[in-house]
Amino acid sequence: MIKRQNGHGGIERTKNGNYRIRVYDIVDGKRKRITLKNNIKSKKEAERMLEEYYTNPWDLDIETMTLDELFEQFYKEKTEPVIQVAEDTLNGYKYDFKRCRPLHKEKFKNLKVPQLQNFINNLNASDGTKNKTKFFLVQLYEFAMRMEYVRFNRARSIKIYKRNDERIGNIFTDEEIEKLWKYVEVNNWIDVILIMIYTGYRIGEIVSIKKENVDLENGLIKGGNKTKKGKNRIVPIREEIYELVQKRYMTSKTNYLVDNKEWKILNENRIGMPIRKNYLREQFYKVMDKLNMKHRPHDTRKTLATLMRKNDINDSIILDIMGHTKIDTTRRYYIKNDFKTLKSNMERLSNHSKVTVIKKRTS
Repeated sequence: MIKRQNGHGGIERTKNGNYRIRVYDIVDGKRKRITLKNNIKSKKEAERMLEEYYTNPWDLDIETMTLDELFEQFYKEKTEPVIQVAEDTLNGYKYDFKRCRPLHKEKFKNLKVPQLQNFINNLNASDGTKNKTKFFLVQLYEFAMRMEYVRFNRARSIKIYKRNDERIGNIFTDEEIEKLWKYVEVNNWIDVILIMIYTGYRIGEIVSIKKENVDLENGLIKGGNKTKKGKNRIVPIREEIYELVQKRYMTSKTNYLVDNKEWKILNENRIGMPIRKNYLREQFYKVMDKLNMKHRPHDTRKTLATLMRKNDINDSIILDIMGHTKIDTTRRYYIKNDFKTLKSNMERLSNHSKVTVIKKRTS
């Protein structure tokens, strides 16, 4: 054993050839010799750790503290009256922590950047939600550093890789829309996706629509919050989705058209609070995965723009519904031709060519 002055513990060689650090600490009111760290590969590393411990002693509990135990401390501090954190923010912390479930029982001090990166990479969520989760982990590490549990913020090294382009510019086909209608009664969120397809409201707009802006008698919805042209635009409720909108209106437990049907107990604050945009985005991607579809929420708007163009809707009407000021923007970024449309038009060209060839031969 490599000894130091009395009372300063030491380093022991174990049977497997590794090293362990033994120090003195007060346990149950008595001074006892305890193991600080096991299975250290080299004597040099053990000496460095022991020296570091006496230079800046750490709480022995941090060696075994899990992520959920750290969050408990983090959340407790945030609820202190002197800090005055808004209830919405506190709820956001809970949602963010719940999303980190695979890491809950991991020892916090042992978490490494590759493990954190792998967790984010495999998170079934949008890029925005992944960024939000990274920021939450950064906050946890900042708290741990302030408490002197760790020296480095490993969460800052996490990278968010963009999704593949397979989701970009991909409108819903007729078959996919039929599939959504087929399963609308067995999923709590498919109705919202259909409402988005037939109204053109963005995901951030659909969650912000209050029931007071839904006129069921005249079949109109007023909403929109992104551009000057798109703010508070009026969109007719198509016959196909009238019952979906009506049901949402009648069953919503909040002041908003779209609520979370899983909410059981609502306080006054939640009644006046919309669901989070990122939460709806997560539900959207879960539906896409279950139905084996590859879409982004914005594809609902592109689908509506394409449907209106295919049905020869007047440009001014398209602009009003989409909240755009220039039809060129709609044509360039929103209107997409699906495979069936492209094929049918090419077949028309092919038939025309055959007729032309026959006429030439007979002349």
